[in-house]
Amino acid sequence: MNGLKVLDISRSKYTIDFQSFVPNHTHDYNQFLYVLSGQGEITLNEARYLPSPHDVFVIKPGAIHSISSNEKDPLYTVEIKFDCQDLKVLEILYDNTPVRLDEYVRAVYSLLGKIIDEAVRKKQFYKEMITECLGEVLLLVARQHYHLTGSNEIMIDRFTDYAEEKEINQIETVIDYLNKHYQRKVTVSELTEVSNLNRVCIWRLFKSLYNQSPIQYLNLMRLEKAKELLMLSSLNITEISEATGFQSVHYFSRCFSAKEGISPNQFRKIAKRNIYVFFDKPLYSESELAQKHPGIKYNR
Repeated sequence: MNGLKVLDISRSKYTIDFQSFVPNHTHDYNQFLYVLSGQGEITLNEARYLPSPHDVFVIKPGAIHSISSNEKDPLYTVEIKFDCQDLKVLEILYDNTPVRLDEYVRAVYSLLGKIIDEAVRKKQFYKEMITECLGEVLLLVARQHYHLTGSNEIMIDRFTDYAEEKEINQIETVIDYLNKHYQRKVTVSELTEVSNLNRVCIWRLFKSLYNQSPIQYLNLMRLEKAKELLMLSSLNITEISEATGFQSVHYFSRCFSAKEGISPNQFRKIAKRNIYVFFDKPLYSESELAQKHPGIKYNR
């Protein structure tokens, strides 16, 4: 998306010691809010909503809104504040929130996990990676709205320089199959059956599109799923290992440490907390932030 600029990212539980009530307010930037879990109420331009998990709100600049959280089951959200000059996608979402994700829950959840990971780890080009992921998230949410309403206002072009469109569709079938079956052992023979492509063609397309073999792609997919669960679930390490298709928890830990440079437990300790990550400069001064969110930990 053109002119997309991320301002800050937060992942928060709206508890009493954090901020269980945010009164009516406005701001001069866009706000993306994804409900991970919990109960509460969100008001937007006098409309009241009782959000459910996987609901998405896209709040436009100047919109009056508030958030209140249930004390026993507090709202747990991922929120991203951003500017964007390209309003083609945003305009269809502004007045049609919340969007309840359906078939794109897995994809959006995965991208948000990647955004949080990039924000916490701050590897080289993390800002660019986050911006790209947010653009894809917004497009998927808009596409979900398109499917739910039958609107024809959004057309998402999909072209590639790497292969013919028919082959790309077949590879997407493979990717979808891997997404559904990554919890168990998957063979290349299975992939040839679901895609109607031979082994050589599958290998060639994966190398040209992803610079990986199909099995390498699957293993990295499993690790990304594991990172999502480490960040956004209460499953223990053994349960996460089993849920993501690794042969044993020891093998999972070795693979994870080899890729990330830290153990799964260390990764969880870093990520399993409220975060507040600023881009370029804070939206508020440190004293203002301390008053708004007492006790919060954040990274520059």
